Amino acid sequence: ALTDLGQYREAAEAFSTGLQRQPDYAWGYYARGIAYDHLGDRADAKADFTKFSQIVDKKYVMEEHKAKLADYKISMP
Repeated sequence: ALTDLGQYREAAEAFSTGLQRQPDYAWGYYARGIAYDHLGDRADAKADFTKFSQIVDKKYVMEEHKAKLADYKISMP
């Protein structure tokens, strides 16, 4: 919801808290990467998108997700 409201810093912090509790939740990394992307923090966004690409169940990744990863020159393994 914070991302939808444009509160990207708060969204990134909330996802960070959640990922401390559930570090294997791939979509948390993707969502936090989106927040960092909106904040212009490309280094942290790329790190999160990379982690996402490594642990996500590939069958749930849609073209829009792949396009965002491609923006960061990340391909699905």
